Amino acid sequence: MISASILMGKALAPVDALASACKSFVGVRQAHERIGALLASSPTTEPLHKLPTPKPLIEFQNVYASAPNTNQWVLKNIQLHIPAGSAVGVIGPSGSGKTSFLHTLAGVLPVTQGRLQIDGADLNQYDRQQLGTWTGYLAQQVELFEGTVAQNIARFEEGNEQAVLDAAMAASVHELVLKLPKGYDTLLGTQGEGLSGGMKQRIGLARALYKKPQLLLLDEPNSNLDSAGESALMQTILHHRQQGHTAILVTHKKSILRACNKLLVLQDGEISMYGNTPEVLERLQSKTQQSRTELAHG
Repeated sequence: MISASILMGKALAPVDALASACKSFVGVRQAHERIGALLASSPTTEPLHKLPTPKPLIEFQNVYASAPNTNQWVLKNIQLHIPAGSAVGVIGPSGSGKTSFLHTLAGVLPVTQGRLQIDGADLNQYDRQQLGTWTGYLAQQVELFEGTVAQNIARFEEGNEQAVLDAAMAASVHELVLKLPKGYDTLLGTQGEGLSGGMKQRIGLARALYKKPQLLLLDEPNSNLDSAGESALMQTILHHRQQGHTAILVTHKKSILRACNKLLVLQDGEISMYGNTPEVLERLQSKTQQSRTELAHG
C-alpha cells in the first residue's frame, strides 16, 4: 500500500503541475484582456501644439465632473475665478469634492461639462507633458519609490542637481536631508521605508516644487507635520505667491489657512462659499453660532 501510494503520487505529479499552470495561464489571459480593454477605451490622441508657459490664472466656467465609470457628479456647477499669485485654501466635510477639485485641475479627472481654462486656454489644449512640468502635485498619501532621495525629488530625471537643491530649499527640507546617512544619496526602500511620515511629506513637497511649477496643488500637505514643519510649509506657500504663482491646498487644519488669501468652501461637490479668507472665516463663524443658537432654543 505504501509503495502504491508513492507510485501514485509520482504518477499524478505532472497532472498537479498542469492544474497549477492552468490557473496561471487563465490569470495571464484575463490580465491581457483587461489591458486590451483599457487601451481600447483610451484611444491615442494627436500631438498638441505646444503653448507658451501660462500664467497661473484659473477660470472655472460651469464645470461638472463625474467619478470614473459612473454617472455620479463629484463636482457640480463650479464657477470660479482664481487670479494668478493666489493661495487658495479648500475646506469642507469629507466627500464634498475637495480632492476631486484638485484632480480636475491636474487633468486627472476630465471635465464632463463646462470649461476649465488656464491663462485663457482650455486645459485640454495643453500638452500633457508640458502640463506636468508646470504643475506640482502633492497627494494625500505620499508615495516615494525605491531610489535615492535626490531621484525621488527629481522625479527620476537625470542631470539636474541644482534643481533638486532648489526644490529641497524651497520646501525647507535641505537641512533635514543632510542629516540622513548619505544625504541626498541616501537610498530609500519601497514607499520611503526608513523615513518618518513628516519627512516623507516634506520630500513629497520638494518633489512637487521641482523646477518651480507655476501651479502648486497640495492635498492635506500638513497632515503629518509638526509645528516646525507646518511653519516651513507656510513660508513655502507665501514665497510661491510672491513669485506670482498660484497654490491651491486642501486642508482640515485651519492653522495653515493663514498662508491663504482666498478660501473656498465645498459642499456636496458645489461651491458653498468663496472669497477673501478673513471674510469667509467670519461668515463660517457666524453660521456656526447661529446654528448653535437655534439648537439651544430648539
